[in-house]
Amino acid sequence: MRGSRLVLALIVLLAAVALWYTGRPSRTTVGTSGTAPVVSKANIKTSQPPAGTVSEAPSVQEAVPATVSNVAPDAPAAPPPKTRSGVLLTAPPPEDVEALERDLTHVQLMFREYRDMLGENPVGNNAEIMRAILGDNLKQAKIGAPENQTMNAEGELCDRWGTPYFFHQVSRDRMEVRSAGPDRKMWTADDRQMN
Repeated sequence: MRGSRLVLALIVLLAAVALWYTGRPSRTTVGTSGTAPVVSKANIKTSQPPAGTVSEAPSVQEAVPATVSNVAPDAPAAPPPKTRSGVLLTAPPPEDVEALERDLTHVQLMFREYRDMLGENPVGNNAEIMRAILGDNLKQAKIGAPENQTMNAEGELCDRWGTPYFFHQVSRDRMEVRSAGPDRKMWTADDRQMN
């Protein structure tokens, strides 16, 4: 009688361990090098694969792609993709850079035309400079904003992303023009400037 109780207790213990073990989530670690995670035998589930799939389990140390089902819940999440509407771009796409360079060139040509007519750069912030460009100057010379560029409600000339340019009068005949770029924030890596 005592031997059968011992066997029964051992079976119950083994069943509990088996239930605990199979109910655990798979623990796969993702390497810091950005490579696919490594699978060990402890991580491989022995359940039947869905119909139409290969039933061969990966071998020890075989790399498999990281998916939601085989990455440990405490593993760090991958950063979200960088897009135009939301997360900042690390660098503007080449076509944006080329278009922005053309825009900055047109703004510099506007300042050159102003200097040719009045002998020096306009002074002030963006809105004050644009008022001078549009005719509020000593000679009442009306230059006008560059073609295909917009001004906001405050009278500031804006880049293609709707952010006002930053103008810095370096000297009588030199003007620095800076665009905030696609992230719409000044003094970040994607800014572009022209002197």
